[in-house]
Amino acid sequence: MTDDRNDPPDPFPTAFGSPPPSRFPPMEQTAFEPTPADPPSDWNQGADAHDLPTAENRLMRLG
Repeated sequence: MTDDRNDPPDPFPTAFGSPPPSRFPPMEQTAFEPTPADPPSDWNQGADAHDLPTAENRLMRLG
């Protein structure tokens, strides 16, 4: 390393060139057609936690 720790830091650079062109399309344009929404589903409506099997209490097994 050649920098002396007592030298003041260089000023922050503020003159930057123009940014490169974007690889992404503009937000107004869509690259694909929108997909249809998922059909309504009630797979979770019929779920009931009381239908789940329960393990026997270990203390009850001992007697």
